[in-house]
Amino acid sequence: MLLETAAGRLAVYGVGRGDKSLVFWPSVFSDHTMYRQQAAALQDEYQMLFIDGPGHGRSGPQAPGATIAEHAEAVAQVMDRWRIDRAAFVGTSWGGLVGTRLACSHPERLTTLLALNTPFDKQPTAPFAAARMIVLGARFVGNCSVFAKGVAASFFSRASQDGKRVMIDEFASRLAYVNASDMASVARTVLLDRESEMPNLSRIEVPVVVVAGSDDGNVGVDELKAAAARFRHGRFFEIADTAHCSALEAPEVVNRLIREACPQA
Repeated sequence: MLLETAAGRLAVYGVGRGDKSLVFWPSVFSDHTMYRQQAAALQDEYQMLFIDGPGHGRSGPQAPGATIAEHAEAVAQVMDRWRIDRAAFVGTSWGGLVGTRLACSHPERLTTLLALNTPFDKQPTAPFAAARMIVLGARFVGNCSVFAKGVAASFFSRASQDGKRVMIDEFASRLAYVNASDMASVARTVLLDRESEMPNLSRIEVPVVVVAGSDDGNVGVDELKAAAARFRHGRFFEIADTAHCSALEAPEVVNRLIREACPQA
C-alpha cells in the first residue's frame, strides 16, 4: 500500500497477525526486504508493518525539506492508518534514528524501541568527510554495480561476505532499481544534515534495546555501548560476526531480542 505522509509517499507492507504490533524501518540503501527473515519467522506471533523509507524501495521521493522528525511523524501516520495505537519499533541505522525521534515526539505510541546498528551521534571531521563521499556516490553512481558492491562491503561482516554471498548479492542488486537522485537526497538528510541524537537519549522513557555488530565499521561497539547507557531504560547487546545489517546477518538473534522486548504474555 502507498500512503501519503509527512515524509512523502511511502510503501507499507502489512504481514502477520497477533495482539501485539511491530513496526520496522530499514537502513539507508535498503528497503523492507532487510527484514524478510523477521517477517517469515514472526508472522504467526505479531501484526507487523514494514515501511520503505522515502527514496527507497517502492516509496516515492522524500518530501521537500523533510527531516528525521518528518520521518518519525510519517510512522505515526502509518500507525493511524492501520489503527495501531502502540507498537514496538524496530529500526536499523536510519530506522533507529527514526525510532529515537518517534520516542521523543510520540512516546505514547511506542511500547519499546529496538535500535539496530544506529549512529545516534554525528561525528565531525573524517567520518563527516566519508559521509559526504557516500552521498556524492549515491547521487552520481547510485545505480552502478561498483557503488552497490561498495555499500554491501561496508554493511556486511567478513564472515557474512565469506559465507552468505547470495544474500549480499541480492542486497546489492536492489540498489539498481532505486532512483539515484531520490536515494541521495535521503542519504544527505540522514548522513549530513541531521543533528546528533545523543542529547535526547536521556529524555526517552520507553525501554530501548541497542544492538551493535562486532565488526561494524560504520558505528563502533564502544560508541553504541555509551549511547545505551544514556537511556533511562537502556539495554546493550553485541552480536558477534556481524556488521551493519544485524537483522540480515543474525536473524535468529534479532528475532529472539524482539520476542524478549515484546513478549506475547
